[in-house]
Amino acid sequence: MPGTVWIGRLLGVRIGLHYSWLLIVFLLIWSLATDYFPMQNAGWGPGTHWILAGITTLLLFASVLAHEMGHALVARRRGVPVDDITLFLFGGLANLRRDPQSPRVELAVALAGPAVSLLLAGGFSILGRVVSSSSVAAAAVLSLLGSINLALGLFNLIPGFPLDGGRVLRAFLWLRTGSNRQATATATRVGRWISYGFIGIGLLDALSGDLVAGLWMAMIGWFLGNAAESSELQSTLDAALRGVPVSTLMTTDLQVVGPALSVEEFVTERLMVSHQRAFPVMVGANPVGLVTLADVRKVPRPSWPTTTVGQIMVPLDRLITIPPTEDCAEALHRLARAGVNQLLVVDAGRVVGMISRADLLRRLEIERLMA
Repeated sequence: MPGTVWIGRLLGVRIGLHYSWLLIVFLLIWSLATDYFPMQNAGWGPGTHWILAGITTLLLFASVLAHEMGHALVARRRGVPVDDITLFLFGGLANLRRDPQSPRVELAVALAGPAVSLLLAGGFSILGRVVSSSSVAAAAVLSLLGSINLALGLFNLIPGFPLDGGRVLRAFLWLRTGSNRQATATATRVGRWISYGFIGIGLLDALSGDLVAGLWMAMIGWFLGNAAESSELQSTLDAALRGVPVSTLMTTDLQVVGPALSVEEFVTERLMVSHQRAFPVMVGANPVGLVTLADVRKVPRPSWPTTTVGQIMVPLDRLITIPPTEDCAEALHRLARAGVNQLLVVDAGRVVGMISRADLLRRLEIERLMA
């Protein structure tokens, strides 16, 4: 997810914070410190309210992380690779490298997150009762965390894709129909209507005078709608590309350039006369890098004659490459993860082609025409 800062790993899973996470942390701390905790006990004083608000917010996001780790660990155990977890404005997202390979795996992965949240809800609530006689402040924090985790677990069970409940619905539809694509389309349609419901309720709340809650509800609906569309596209692409080797879609008729070519010559003699936008840089038969239009844009126009392709290319050791026998779904994943538009296809140290995002999307369009 663009705008993410990676902060470390937990049980082998990379953890990131999206910049929007800072906004929700600020809003939660401010709301709890100025509203919720003063209502619980005004005698604690502002300093205590802010401390309790900070502790509650951090434990809440630890709970969200635990929810996503539930998905990640079950997915990994069932053979679905997990790249990372990102915490952002609306909670968290475990980034599975591909869709689960069967409806039963989908069901297990989908239910793992809500199960963790509901277990945390019970644990926090019980602990809150245990400490209530010795610390009213701790009991207030734990009780609130129990309620929030209960709400988080139940909210995620709403049967709208891509919420966990929507994935549970997809798993049951997949079991019934035997078609992942058909199940995804139906679950996405349900998710879209649920998002419309959230937006409608939010607008009614806003018009009734509760502007902040109404706008927040409408934002959640908007996010769910966009997430449903994005998840459906990803699932459709994954289904269309799974099992298709890179060698069948890659471009093999490639123009190459040498590292000594000036940027001026590269632009006028290659970019200006070719549809190709990425060029392998070769020394003899050996690839040493890749140069693209984006690399040229980083060089001031007056420096083009004196700057060489070798100076601006991305060297081979920093390139994401892929073998021709690899799955096209994996190629799409590597493109998305690296934030690039093309991959060099390398076999035994030799460049045999290039595959781009456009090549993969073209395959999807053909699949749709044939459907």
